[in-house]
Amino acid sequence: MRRRPRSLGLPFSLWTLQRLVDYLAEKTGVRIGIETMRQGLKKAEIVPSRPQHKISSPDPEYQVKKKTVEDARDNLKPSDVFYYADEFNVSGMPTLRALWSPVGQQVMIPTPGLPHKRYGLGAVNYHTGETVVLFRRRKRRREVAELLQALVDKQPTGTIYVAWDNADTHEDDEVEAVLRAAAGRLVLLYLPTYSPWLNPIEMLWRPFRREVTHCELFETVEALLRAAQDFFDRHNRVPQHVLSIIGSHPAKLS
Repeated sequence: MRRRPRSLGLPFSLWTLQRLVDYLAEKTGVRIGIETMRQGLKKAEIVPSRPQHKISSPDPEYQVKKKTVEDARDNLKPSDVFYYADEFNVSGMPTLRALWSPVGQQVMIPTPGLPHKRYGLGAVNYHTGETVVLFRRRKRRREVAELLQALVDKQPTGTIYVAWDNADTHEDDEVEAVLRAAAGRLVLLYLPTYSPWLNPIEMLWRPFRREVTHCELFETVEALLRAAQDFFDRHNRVPQHVLSIIGSHPAKLS
């Protein structure tokens, strides 16, 4: 089981109980029953499990960029702050997930005739768990610059570090204008390309969708946005919960 079938010269990709029984019989001359095989695997603590895709970044500077971000994050001065930032969709089309329901009855979730969509632009303080989130009709450079300005306004002193991906909207004139106005207090750090696992704020979008958009049709876009804002307001009252969600265990700043 610890070797894939094709690595053994077999013409298939996955093991089944029957294939395991046949392979064992071919190699040892001993044939056991399928149930005996099942129990043997269970005793050896080998069970079926769903695999995940292994994603790797093609960025040749992956290690350098990763280290640059983590060094800045983990060596802040007490007056500095470090944010991870990203954008996410807020759609009026309910996402579907399993619900509790009586046996044999399928819950029907209504869908909008014309789904409305908005965008969230957010940042999470890696050391405190506090979030700053804006909701806009679009997620252009202008809206990205508004998020950066909100972070600068929130932190009137010290250096503000923002780590995010290499999206086109994360640079150019509007963003540069905020950088110049911040006079060196705003530092943008770019994560390696195609490496969302390095951005902990991605983990926050999962409970957001679970609590707001899964299996729920809002009558108006305003109601959807109120529910979305309420999610982040509630979590800002318990920032230690956000730290748990994003997997942050920051050391006390010196």
